[in-house]
Amino acid sequence: MSESSTLDGNRSDLKSCASRTVLQPIAQRDFMLIQLTISNFAIIGHLEIHFKPGLNILSGETGAGKSIIINAVNLILGGRASAELIRSGADEARVEALFQVPLPSPVSQLLEEMDIPFQGELLIKRHLSRRAGTES
Repeated sequence: MSESSTLDGNRSDLKSCASRTVLQPIAQRDFMLIQLTISNFAIIGHLEIHFKPGLNILSGETGAGKSIIINAVNLILGGRASAELIRSGADEARVEALFQVPLPSPVSQLLEEMDIPFQGELLIKRHLSRRAGTES
């Protein structure tokens, strides 16, 4: 596996990406979520999901946590965070998403402009803390 770039800055970095409409054109290409890691988020203690090319389906009984996984993805995409999302008894929650991004792409160009090394993978992290709020 190639080395991943990490966008673990502040929320304004993510807003900057979105404001430059970087994600919209890429959605039509081979931009793909390949791994999602969730820790202490809602009822989930720890979960790691690996996605493969093609159709990936989340299925399960009512209350199994499917919507929580979707909420975690929304958080990665810049959704609103709240300390209420932290699992009961935990001090912090983490959601990490590893994306495969085609070269060249608007994202690779943006990362190059920001002097962030990039080799086709991008790791985006969100940390929620009861003490300090949220970090992107």
